[in-house]
Amino acid sequence: MFETTDGTASGTATGTATDASFEEELAGLARGLRAWAGQDLSLLPVVAVPRRVEILLRARNEIDGELLRELQAADRSGEAARLGGGSTVGWLADAGRLDHRHASSLVRTARGLADRLPATAKALSTGDITFEHARVSTGRSHQPGSRSRRPTTPGGWPKPRTTCSPSRSCPTPKPPTAPPSPGPTRWTRRPKP
Repeated sequence: MFETTDGTASGTATGTATDASFEEELAGLARGLRAWAGQDLSLLPVVAVPRRVEILLRARNEIDGELLRELQAADRSGEAARLGGGSTVGWLADAGRLDHRHASSLVRTARGLADRLPATAKALSTGDITFEHARVSTGRSHQPGSRSRRPTTPGGWPKPRTTCSPSRSCPTPKPPTAPPSPGPTRWTRRPKP
């Protein structure tokens, strides 16, 4: 967990050596980020700031990859659902102070990467793609070979959506009509006498 301003670790530890080293490494990462945040960017060479942004973005992608990998393990173990009152999404929303929609997106993406897209998971964990790339990939791969969640025609194209239901008939389309006449114009030219 991250180190607080008074130097103590935040969060709870289970007491294993692996958890302790993980928390120590994250505390080191937090210290490094605080050191970067304390620097005056106006004193840096102009070319250095965009490079730093690139480094931060790649690190963010790698962190997202590890977050989803660990989230998937917590989901599979059932411990997250137990802590969250029966749902991993509920636990994540509460623990991460996230809205339900964002927590649900994280859980769905973690499940999709682990189950169906290991190469995409690896690309995210190495920083080659962003979380959004992974999220879109998992959202479209809900079934092997399927491109859309909508029903498809025999040719594979999505069926058009209709607003009709069996209990309510569809309105019949009206035949096209001729365009209305422009009507009288305001300024008309009078013939010369």
